[in-house]
Amino acid sequence: MKSISLILMLLLAGAAWGRTAKATLPWGKPAPNTPATVTITADDEPVARVALGYDRDALYLRYQVEDDSPLKNRGDNERMLFKTGDSVDLQLGLDSAADPTRDKPVPGDVRLLLTRTAKGPIAVCYRYVVPGTKEPVLFASPTGRVTVDRVEVLAKVTITVRKRKTGYTLTAVVPWAALAGAPYTPKPGTVLRGDVGVLLGDPDGGATVERLYWANRHTAIVADVPSEIVLPVTEWGSFTLGEEKKP
Repeated sequence: MKSISLILMLLLAGAAWGRTAKATLPWGKPAPNTPATVTITADDEPVARVALGYDRDALYLRYQVEDDSPLKNRGDNERMLFKTGDSVDLQLGLDSAADPTRDKPVPGDVRLLLTRTAKGPIAVCYRYVVPGTKEPVLFASPTGRVTVDRVEVLAKVTITVRKRKTGYTLTAVVPWAALAGAPYTPKPGTVLRGDVGVLLGDPDGGATVERLYWANRHTAIVADVPSEIVLPVTEWGSFTLGEEKKP
């Protein structure tokens, strides 16, 4: 009974953290020395420091990741790169008017996976709910199934990777229109739900062996496709868009 109680306490604590995790996205592109907006940890040790910023045109990301086999992903299926090695992850609800207590994705909820394969840097966007979709993409296993209305490579995202012996830094410029799939103008002061994470692969970059996120603490599963592709909106934190800075 004690062990069951402990597990329940840990699950509740994780859920509570996800709902209360908050950060501010400053205006502008992060400089190389800009402090991290959020830190992703494992066993209380920093694994990744993520700096975010934005302006009217784009969302800016910088992931500094500790990894002994930095950014190896040998996947050749664009839809399944979350299963085949290292990558970084952005999950964001672009509709600020959506119910923050929702328990499933709504239009505007997206996941952006960034990595580098043998073909070079790549940004894959998962749009979970796109009204009018007739043939969604199915991700299934014996445990269940998850559908994503649209999965697409975003060619307009600019990705730069710098490796070092103990990790890598990935920076990305993500046009809002590309991320939203339509014209989109962010408004300072708006609160958007979301999360950032890193997926760590084995030394050869053939399989993902660990998933770590800033807000979501329920990420232990790495051997079940539906569990890994589902968008956990109930575990998201919140990002407040900072004040615009005039040139």
